[in-house]
Amino acid sequence: MADDNDINHLKEYSVVETKRHKPCLIFLGYRYVQDKIQNQTIYWRCEDRTHCNGRAHQLVGNGSQPILTIKHNHQPSADDIVSNESMTVDGQRRQKRRQNLKTPFYQQNEMGGDDE
Repeated sequence: MADDNDINHLKEYSVVETKRHKPCLIFLGYRYVQDKIQNQTIYWRCEDRTHCNGRAHQLVGNGSQPILTIKHNHQPSADDIVSNESMTVDGQRRQKRRQNLKTPFYQQNEMGGDDE
């Protein structure tokens, strides 16, 4: 049973690529962009750096779990918790925008509604 907990613990984060081919850490539902690498440590900052000072760091090379060093001032995005490995960050944002656009007018036109 301890092995199951260890496996789940390892799946709490993933690193995906942004449209600019930069690493993006997704950890506990928050998105981080790489701030710097210094002395075998990767420093990550919250993607929303204009409003949030959330930060984490991670040791390089041994696949260690990121460590939250400064808490976020917002809730995690539920979209980031679901399988992030299969899609780039840009693709996730594009998908989210499309879902937000699904107003009744948009849905009607998308399905070829009233073409009178």
